Amino acid sequence: MNQLLLFIIEPLHILCFYVFFFIQNRKDLHLLNQHRIFKLILGVLGLLAFQFLIMFFAAETWLSIFCTNIATIPLLMLITYFCLHSNHSEKYTLRIRILFSMSGFMFIQIMCAFLDRYFEMFCQAVFNTTSMLPVIFIHNIFELGIILALGFIDGKLFCFSCLINDQHRRNIYYTILSIFLVTYIILSGLTFTQRLYDHIIDFLLFLIIELLIYTFLYVLINKYEEEKTQNDLITNELQNLKTYTSHLEKEQRKLRKFKHDYENMVLSLEEILAKDNSQNSKEYLDAFKQYSDQYLKQSNIWKYNDIDNVKSEFLKSILISKITQAIDKGIHVHFECRYPVTKTEIKSYDLVRIIGIICDNAIEEVNTLPKEARKINILIYAKDNQTEISITNPVASKKDLAAISHEGVTTKKQHQGLGLANLQQIIDNYPKALLTYFIKDDWFNVKIII
Repeated sequence: MNQLLLFIIEPLHILCFYVFFFIQNRKDLHLLNQHRIFKLILGVLGLLAFQFLIMFFAAETWLSIFCTNIATIPLLMLITYFCLHSNHSEKYTLRIRILFSMSGFMFIQIMCAFLDRYFEMFCQAVFNTTSMLPVIFIHNIFELGIILALGFIDGKLFCFSCLINDQHRRNIYYTILSIFLVTYIILSGLTFTQRLYDHIIDFLLFLIIELLIYTFLYVLINKYEEEKTQNDLITNELQNLKTYTSHLEKEQRKLRKFKHDYENMVLSLEEILAKDNSQNSKEYLDAFKQYSDQYLKQSNIWKYNDIDNVKSEFLKSILISKITQAIDKGIHVHFECRYPVTKTEIKSYDLVRIIGIICDNAIEEVNTLPKEARKINILIYAKDNQTEISITNPVASKKDLAAISHEGVTTKKQHQGLGLANLQQIIDNYPKALLTYFIKDDWFNVKIII
């Protein structure tokens, strides 16, 4: 009977853990692609089958340890990581998520175990029974309720994908791992010596302190990273404005030369017209028009024509940087912003990351095309408290948008493939922002509506 109860309870605990894990990380929907979820289901079913075989057919009693929480905890964590991870820089974020979710789930489990004695008293008083089935039922209902509540709260408060510094991710990961290992060793010792219920209040307090340390660590590093990112944005803004000024000075010198040549040509034209030589006048007018058109067409000063309408200094800075970068690579850039853009609902450093990712992808793509096809259009339209940013570029070949939107998938050589996945990850943090991308007439279109 005990074996049967254990076999029923263990899958329920595993199910509760994954409910907790995915509710906590509901913002990161890129984890939920079909291939990884299928691998995860197979892994969990394999673990349950392994535990079932040991429970009912193993001759060695010591093998029953694999059917306890002590073995299930690390096995679940390993299965989750190897089924959901991909080979990219986000691996530390996934490890942090798993450790954080398992720590929270252990806290819920221990708290419910502490309340079991009260559940038993309740069942005896209300149902007049000493059977464990009502206790197990109430235990699991209560556990599910706490999981849903705590999962939604954690998912709202904690956003590990917002930590963009790899060193910070590693520091958080190793700190959480160290504390978790201490917790796991204490839990294992109390379980093997059958003294867990004797010290359950102490262990529960230890878990609360552990979760508070995690929270403090997250808040501290997140605040530090926001300040550092803000300082980096200011530094980059100054550098980009310096580059912008340099380009304007260069174009200004060209403009002065053009003005000098223009004045000389006008004087010559006046002399020709005074002599009334119609044939010479026509030829000179054609040459004059060709010279003027060629200069005005080649001048890069018009590329920044609408940049003054971008009132957000950080957005202006990243646009100047990417437009200049594209021009230096021989790419024709058409930038248009006819109405003033003051501010958006997206934080400055996230907006810079978004524009940077889209422009970098566009520049990389058009660099593979023939010279005459190297074009990028950047359009910003703001009206009625809504801002639309559209960036388009021609593509060399047809692409599978569903495939390249996942992490680690790219069509570019020697490229990490983090563009669209990271972009969606950032946008998911802002309910008022919408990201769409599509290919039409061999042009790749990315639109962000805020």
